This record gives sequence, C-alpha cells and structure tokens, in this order.
Amino acid sequence: MNCKISIIVPVYNVDNYLRLCLNSILIQTFADFEVILVDDGSTDGSGAICDEYSAKDERIKVFHKENGGVSSARNLALDCMKGEWVFFCDADDVLFENALEVLVGFTNDGIDSVCCGYVKISESNELLSYNTSEFCELLSSSDALMDFYQPLFSKSRNIYLWNRLLKTSIISGNKLRFREDLPIKEDGLFLVQYLCRCNGKHKLSSIPVYKYRINLTSVMNTYGKTLNSKTILGLSAGIECSKEIQRYTDNVLLIKLSREFVAKRFLYLFSKTIKVRNAHLGEVWQVTKDVFKFVSAKDVISVICKTIKKKCDE
Repeated sequence: MNCKISIIVPVYNVDNYLRLCLNSILIQTFADFEVILVDDGSTDGSGAICDEYSAKDERIKVFHKENGGVSSARNLALDCMKGEWVFFCDADDVLFENALEVLVGFTNDGIDSVCCGYVKISESNELLSYNTSEFCELLSSSDALMDFYQPLFSKSRNIYLWNRLLKTSIISGNKLRFREDLPIKEDGLFLVQYLCRCNGKHKLSSIPVYKYRINLTSVMNTYGKTLNSKTILGLSAGIECSKEIQRYTDNVLLIKLSREFVAKRFLYLFSKTIKVRNAHLGEVWQVTKDVFKFVSAKDVISVICKTIKKKCDE
C-alpha cells in the first residue's frame, strides 16, 4: 500500500523511550503514513515493543535483524519504503503532534526537501533549548548545501537527518544508501549526497517539529571528546562530503567552505593526537595523508587565521 510518508525508525536497545517515540507518531494530525521499525538486534525489550505496536496498527511494519549498526537498519528500511516522502526518526526522540502536517504543508510542486526546526529535551523529557529565530525560506540546492556548512538563517547548521522530509524518488532513482562502514557522520554524508542530486528547491522553516533527546552516553554526545576510531572516521566522512560537492557543483564559495571544514576537523584531530599517544596513531597518519591529498596548506592556514581572529574578537 502506497502512502504519503514513510517514517523510518532504527531501533536498538531503547525500551525506556521507544513507547514515547511511537506514541508521538501515532497521534499525528496527519495520518497518511507508514512506519518501518527495524530492530537491529536489540537485547532488551525493544523488539517485543515493536511487535506489540505493529499488532495494533497496520501502518507499522517491523523487521528484526542481527546487529549491524544504524546505517544497515536504515538501508533495510529504504529497500522497503512505499511513501512519496521519507522521514527519519531516532527511536529515543519524540515528534510534535502536528509535525508531519507542518512538513507536508511545505511540499509544493518543485520542492525536493523540507527542513523544519527542533527543540532539545533531557532524558527526563524536560525542555532544554528552543531556537527563537523565526524564518521561512526557499533555497536552491547550492544554498541548502551552503547552510549545511555556514548557517544562513539561524545560529545552527542544518545538518541533521531527522527534522526533514526527503523525496523517495530521488533516493531510489540515484540508489542512495547509507555508508555502513561509517559509524559516525554517515547521516551527514547521505544528506550531502541527496542535496547534490536535487534539481528542485528546498523549504527551510524554523517551525519546530522534532524533540531531540540529549543522551549523554550516545554516540553523538561522546563523539570527538577522545581520540578513537570514530573520531577519525568522522573526518573521513567530511572528506567524502567535500568530494561529493566538488563533483556536483561549481559554486566556488561552497567548495571552499567544505574544504575548510575538513581542514578545521583535521586541526582538531591533530590537537588531540599531540596530547595523547595511543593505539590510533597509525589511523591518524593514514587520514592525515588522505587530508593532504585533498585540502591544501592554504586551506589549513585559512582556518587557523579565522580561528585566531574569532578568539581576538571575543
């Protein structure tokens, strides 16, 4: 059965939050959707909760698989989706009741993606932050990518996967899939690949649709705090993003920003390396060679100069 929106939810050991997430989906004011739950080898009660909700709502489909990571779970769902649009949701997060209605309201002719606002909540569901900026803009693909690196209308870059609608025809038509060898930043790379293949416009609105839970032990909130394989692979994802941009656009400023982003992440990684000698130095050396095959010393110097200027202006 085809529908307007396919909601993809990868599930792994989130039994404390999964019911909150699914309940927020099922009370949506817009009802023409399917939910694809992919239980990625959970060892708690998450799989049973998925089956419970599937039994009481025919819009919910459940797949159980061996643990392979969030990318493999999302890829399985992409192979099964029936919607015109796709919405990615993390299993420990929550939607505003009118989230899908707001998003669908922006899907006019010629729109290839819709990105809306979000708030941050604590593990106990308390509101932590709220973006007070108000905007509603129509962007080209080039500007949407620019906003990925340099905020155009708000204080934060719109780099997330979970506060937007993407067209399934563009994903399927270009055979886009998540890189299963990247445990971090794979969503950013997927989004850059998607935007690079769009010919239409992109709606960007500050209206909040998503409640992002701050989990202090999650991959995202521990990323970059220590030197490890995930930190290094995060830089590799940044390199792939910039390569993708250079293949699909001739926007000089955008290319420059993407290269400087890689240089900035490299300098951060280098600062971690010189403070700690550990088993990952070989990986650091390899990614260093990859960086300098791609970015120039001029890019690195530019980042250093901008960092110094920012410190001086504070």
